[in-house]
Amino acid sequence: MKKLILFITLLCLPVLGFSKDLKSFGDLAEGIKKGPNNTLSACNSSPKKEKKCKLIPAAFLDGSKLRNFNFTVTVLNDAFPHILGLQTDKILSGKVHDMGLTHGLSFSSALRSSDGDVFQLKLDKKLFTGLDKRKNNESAGQRPSQRGLRGPREQVFTEENTFLLTWRHFMKDGEHYFDVGIGLQDLNRTDTKGFLNTPEQQADWHRSMGYRLIKNNPSKTKLRDAQGLAPLLNLVVGKVLSSTFLENKWIHCSGDVDLNAFMNISGNNGASFAGSTGTARIEVGVAKAFLSRYLLTLFGQASGQLAVHEKGLQSLFESTLGLDIFEVMSLGYRQRFYEGKLLNYQSHNTIGRNDNGRIGEFFFQLNFNID
Repeated sequence: MKKLILFITLLCLPVLGFSKDLKSFGDLAEGIKKGPNNTLSACNSSPKKEKKCKLIPAAFLDGSKLRNFNFTVTVLNDAFPHILGLQTDKILSGKVHDMGLTHGLSFSSALRSSDGDVFQLKLDKKLFTGLDKRKNNESAGQRPSQRGLRGPREQVFTEENTFLLTWRHFMKDGEHYFDVGIGLQDLNRTDTKGFLNTPEQQADWHRSMGYRLIKNNPSKTKLRDAQGLAPLLNLVVGKVLSSTFLENKWIHCSGDVDLNAFMNISGNNGASFAGSTGTARIEVGVAKAFLSRYLLTLFGQASGQLAVHEKGLQSLFESTLGLDIFEVMSLGYRQRFYEGKLLNYQSHNTIGRNDNGRIGEFFFQLNFNID
């Protein structure tokens, strides 16, 4: 995936600093020296841009670059890196128990107003698992004829459900913004039934793929362990920079950088954290056709995050590769790498030790401007 993102970057390098007045390699060298610009955009080329042009800044939410309307579905599974050949067999040959953040899904919808403000509603579900030591010890004490040669794996779990409504407002400069998100966090350790229930989805996945069967057991928690339903407040301040390197009827090439600081405050004990995130994206589109939309746009994206909580630090790196079709529909794959101390409600999670901390996620989006 890193090679593909590098390939997208190389496609843009020859046109960095281009403007409509370039007539020689000397002009190109001078343009690169001065850096990227937006001189090819209709807005910036207008002699009366201060009256005719209104900046609509780029907006990134949950790793996605939004247009006027966005609907996103994601499916997360720690098996995806292995299935796609992005994780070596050696990692799975050790004492790996398929524990930690193993499954998840999300649904979100966002609208962007004419003044650039963004409103998003999101449901996110993640499953954190760990071995049920008590049940497995009981099984180990049985005779082989009693426990079977390959019985179900006994697990304890925490299912994190978040429901969040977010408002993003951009300042007048079009670069700085802030988010206010309010919602609920539900940490489930007992319920294993339901169509959208991730413990049940994990059991169904193992059954359908011929993996070892899973038995998720309700667990008693320590007094300080986070659990149950609680209010959630998410606050973000950030800055986004965007530049179009080249744009005509055949090709466009652009880049974006988003930097922010965030605070996630939960009513559940030990489930709050704060930190910062950086995201860089580059995209190349080809064949501007019907309705002035580019037929295909390939994009690569990289993000890094550092979070602090009551138990220490947790870091994350995420790489994304996707394809945008006709500026209406996007699909792609992102892979995350976790490391560091675990949050309270992730007490079962062994990411960073087992499975090399790799989690894969496929996403599908309806993401378009309403012209």
